[in-house]
Amino acid sequence: MILFGLLKGYVTYTELHCWMINQSQNDLFKDLFEKDKIKIPSRSTLHHLLINIDNNELELIL
Repeated sequence: MILFGLLKGYVTYTELHCWMINQSQNDLFKDLFEKDKIKIPSRSTLHHLLINIDNNELELIL
């Protein structure tokens, strides 16, 4: 969901977190991830995840 949020233009941790919470009830995401309930990490966990991503590696993947 982080990638989808970034592609939508949400760039701060707060924006991403709020967007993810709002989209967690979206049936499209539930079907995509094959989950009945999507658990959203806290803002601090989201921060730790994103801070440890190598931008160059992510760019190669995309």
